[in-house]
Amino acid sequence: MSLSLPVRIKELTRSFDYIRLIPYSEHMKRYTLSYEEMLEFAETDDAVTDYDANTGLYVIYYNDAYGFKMWTNRYRWNIAHELGHIALDHHRKHKETRLFRSRLGGRTYKKLDQEADQFASYVLVPHLVLYCLGANFDLAIANACKISGEASRNRAEDLRVWIVCKSLSPYDFAMLSCFSPYLNTCHLLPETVLWLNERRLCRWCKVKHFGERYCHICGAANTAIYEKKGSSLMYDGVELSEGMTVGECPKCKNSDIPKLSKYCMVCRTRIANFCDADIVDGSASCKGREHLPGYARYCPYCGSETTFMTDGLVAPFDEAQSAVVSTAPFDDIDADDGELPF
Repeated sequence: MSLSLPVRIKELTRSFDYIRLIPYSEHMKRYTLSYEEMLEFAETDDAVTDYDANTGLYVIYYNDAYGFKMWTNRYRWNIAHELGHIALDHHRKHKETRLFRSRLGGRTYKKLDQEADQFASYVLVPHLVLYCLGANFDLAIANACKISGEASRNRAEDLRVWIVCKSLSPYDFAMLSCFSPYLNTCHLLPETVLWLNERRLCRWCKVKHFGERYCHICGAANTAIYEKKGSSLMYDGVELSEGMTVGECPKCKNSDIPKLSKYCMVCRTRIANFCDADIVDGSASCKGREHLPGYARYCPYCGSETTFMTDGLVAPFDEAQSAVVSTAPFDDIDADDGELPF
């Protein structure tokens, strides 16, 4: 699932078919409960989760009936916190329909609560995403993530510690992958863009991804993931000259190719690689009309096949030859992938 800031936590929670999200106001209206009666039912003024072991279903009740919870965005943290309990399997592991301090004991309850809070912070306040955006202080974090002032101050302190350590984990790269389409729309600093570009790959074909809407090798949409700097795949294609045309026709081997030609003079094979959208859908709707590399199978702007792909000059990516290429660091970037260079 693609994410953006602020994380749409209600939409994210409802995307799981085994979780139902119910605001206090809806439950109060359905069962004609007063606010006090609702608090008695939920046993909290924040949020609570009921688990049915027979069906494997969860119901999260969250407080939207108290204005302060909504104005301060406290309810967003509460929902993420309960989602953390579910994701970490706390109910099933402890065989509880609800997580009560009286049943679990103070020490266990505190541990589970801290784990759920940590989950909420990871989902709502992804450190590396915020750092890429330059949101390094509490007010910026509160505005970007839509969390309460208290939560943003705590997360800002965590972020300062994280920046000092600059230790990147698989979680950081996983969150970057989830936020990839969002980051591609942001105006980032040049050094940030450079650092991200060195770690962006297509999720499916593992080729280097340049942030366009579609992958130029497999045609998949918005599939970029981030990984530690290592290696990517390079797929074979038609070798092009500096003028982005072939040295000789791939079909008839004619080598008399005038500069900027689009067709072979002998067999009329298309010898320049362009988006083929005007042929595929009957209109020239794609704006990416410049020459494309000889290995490009799909247009990175609209996802249509390229002329080379349509004419069979390049094979589909899953049939093509590929080679692993190293993503060697730039001279001005620290080669240690465990640290941030910017």
